[in-house]
Amino acid sequence: MTDISRRTIVKGSVLAAALTAAPAAAQAAAPARPAFAGVALVRNRLTLPSGIATGDVTADSAVLWSRASGPGRMLATLRAVDDGGAVLSGNGAFERTLRGPRATQASDFTAKIHAGHLPANTRFALEISFEDDDGAAGETINGTFRTAPDAGSPNGNGRTGGDGPASSVQSFVWAGDTAGQGWGINEEIGGMRGYRAMHNTAPDFFIHSGDTIYADGPISESVVENDGQIWRNTVTEEVSKVAETLTEFRGRHRYNSLDANMRAMFADVPVIAQWDDHETHNNWYPGQIIDDARYTVRDVNTLA
Repeated sequence: MTDISRRTIVKGSVLAAALTAAPAAAQAAAPARPAFAGVALVRNRLTLPSGIATGDVTADSAVLWSRASGPGRMLATLRAVDDGGAVLSGNGAFERTLRGPRATQASDFTAKIHAGHLPANTRFALEISFEDDDGAAGETINGTFRTAPDAGSPNGNGRTGGDGPASSVQSFVWAGDTAGQGWGINEEIGGMRGYRAMHNTAPDFFIHSGDTIYADGPISESVVENDGQIWRNTVTEEVSKVAETLTEFRGRHRYNSLDANMRAMFADVPVIAQWDDHETHNNWYPGQIIDDARYTVRDVNTLA
């Protein structure tokens, strides 16, 4: 066994204390700066939890949409590209960066930009992000969309303007009734695979024929099917009951965007959306007083 003297222990203790004190003294002498500033910047970087989307695309305009994780200003960059995604040069070149509105809690941190004066029948690469109040850029999500052919190209013959190929051929997909009747996002089967199937057809636009949410249909953690199989839903607080507050209605839309298939398609395929009844309540009409024990708010005008 090694013989360690008391003097050795004391010397070691003094040395350890000196080594500990030296960095502390140096730190005290240095200019003050926020601790772990780099980590904080990463942690507070704005993200886009609901993805991005485009909608109501015409021959010369499009609405660009996204939702941030906190307050910030929306930014969007558009570049004209060919069908392979390569940026166009020469006469077909087009690039524009747009500064949109500031997203706040009042809008559930959503924002949109109306991009106008775009060339017709042109595919665009899209980048959307938000910058915080200090000007720090957040997460960027990429997407794409194509403007519609202009009115001067019936059947692809003749044009009134624009440099893109003359063609009026368009393809679209349509669907409705998202996350209805208690059937929500089941990650065990790959989520909402119908959106993936539509996305794979590479349509020019998507028509959502209503019931974009089921505000009157709670989603539980599991549903037992007739054959005994168990359907397991992703759930959030807002979908656990019927929607009666603004937060709960917004939460229904946020829930749908948790699905990766839906986010991927909306980033690449413009949406034309209409509403139906389940955005509020089944078969509702103005002035109706709902006879439904699940509701504390029975006035449908308030809910709508």
